[in-house]
Amino acid sequence: MDTQYTDNAERARSLAEMGASHEDIAAHLGISPGKLRRLYKRELQKGVAEGNLRVAETLYIAAKSGSNLNATTLWLKARCGWRDTGLVPRPPHVISPKLVINLNQHDKLCPTTTDASPLPGARQNS
Repeated sequence: MDTQYTDNAERARSLAEMGASHEDIAAHLGISPGKLRRLYKRELQKGVAEGNLRVAETLYIAAKSGSNLNATTLWLKARCGWRDTGLVPRPPHVISPKLVINLNQHDKLCPTTTDASPLPGARQNS
């Protein structure tokens, strides 16, 4: 395989992973956007997927650690349907054929007490 092609394929994948547009990648390689998509379609797709997965993994680790409240909040809102006012009603989520989690049972998942103080910035229901 041509060394130039291999080098450009790796550059295209790497730049796509970082979120560069097809136009910017094509300009960097000195080819048209159409030719870029024609020659390096798989590399572009793989780069975008790898970039998204790496960022998702970083967010997941930060959210799971509990040390980054913003990451934890974003994860719950994006993946669990949470809003500032609580859970969005939705059908049970099937994890496996034998395990079903009913996300509508907010009180069981997030028990509260009457003397609990609200989080700073949280909306209060009137």
